[in-house]
Amino acid sequence: PITIAPERVDVSSLNSVHKIAREPTIEDMFARSSLKVDYEQIDQEVAGRRVLVTGAGGSIGSEVVRQLHESNAKQIGLLDRDDCLMHDLAVRLSGRMHDTRLPLLHTDIQHAGQLHRAFFQFRPDTVIHAAALKHVTTLEANPINALTVNVGGTANVLKACEDFGVDRLINVSTDKAATRISCLGLSKYIGERMVEGAGLPGYRSVRFGNVFGSRASVLHAFRLQARHHGQVIVRGSETSRFFMTAGEAASLILSTLGQVGGCGTYVLDMGNPVPIRQLAEAVIEELGCVTSIHHEALGDGEFESERLFATTEVPETTSIEGVFRVTTKPLDRRVVESMMQSLGDVHGLDNKTVRQHLCDIADIA
Repeated sequence: PITIAPERVDVSSLNSVHKIAREPTIEDMFARSSLKVDYEQIDQEVAGRRVLVTGAGGSIGSEVVRQLHESNAKQIGLLDRDDCLMHDLAVRLSGRMHDTRLPLLHTDIQHAGQLHRAFFQFRPDTVIHAAALKHVTTLEANPINALTVNVGGTANVLKACEDFGVDRLINVSTDKAATRISCLGLSKYIGERMVEGAGLPGYRSVRFGNVFGSRASVLHAFRLQARHHGQVIVRGSETSRFFMTAGEAASLILSTLGQVGGCGTYVLDMGNPVPIRQLAEAVIEELGCVTSIHHEALGDGEFESERLFATTEVPETTSIEGVFRVTTKPLDRRVVESMMQSLGDVHGLDNKTVRQHLCDIADIA
């Protein structure tokens, strides 16, 4: 095992150590995890397989695709509803607009018919499910999207996996599933339960915290605020969050394929949470601009201190140091589908009603 780095670097190909010397970044300063990854094992797990990545154009999905591109995977299917993101990623990796190893599957996971067609075309045997809406604020303002995309979309993915005999699936979740305060946390917890409900040993979820460099991340928002508005807004007086890099997140996902513990949710020990005010101060110092820090109250669905495990969860050690496994109560996706169908036109429901339905689904015995 070796300590994870953002990319695999062939040091022998470098003429001088000065070529890899650089100033430490905010990501270096605040990413707290120490994930160790066995790349050879990952290569063995995906060798000769057709791996489908949903949400392939996103921050985490694209990094998963990049790491898979360096592996022995036979094909890597890029599935996303944003065709431009998929196209750019494929060109960046292969140098070609059409690469048979990187087929593009323009699909919205909310639409079961589109998803079925994509699975029929690609015939995956391994699925990395990273497609989701992930921003707390926007999902609190529009909880219907948490229900239709994160819950309904995940149910559609699980149905397609069942129809096409997919034997391995990794579902990307979030530490917010441990608290279930926000619509995001509720929807992701339901996703974990549905994956558990599939009852297949090759089906797992992965739960981690905030990812540096991801779109709409707090670091990205702080940089925009500082550059364009002269102030950084910190919500809450003692707010802290867990952080990791996109490379660590992708490597944790792929490493989970080789775990021998079967079903469950795999959680990386991310060290101590980072005080958000310290992150804001680091952004101001990095940019060197005249910027102040402004404090506001926490928004809906937000809380000051995140946690990786629910109070009822008992983490178990795994074969990877610093990675733990918890089990969630199984939930049959067909029960969820039936409940959602009984709601009729969900887009006509008010936010309070939709949020209550998320709570009801999450609490199904």
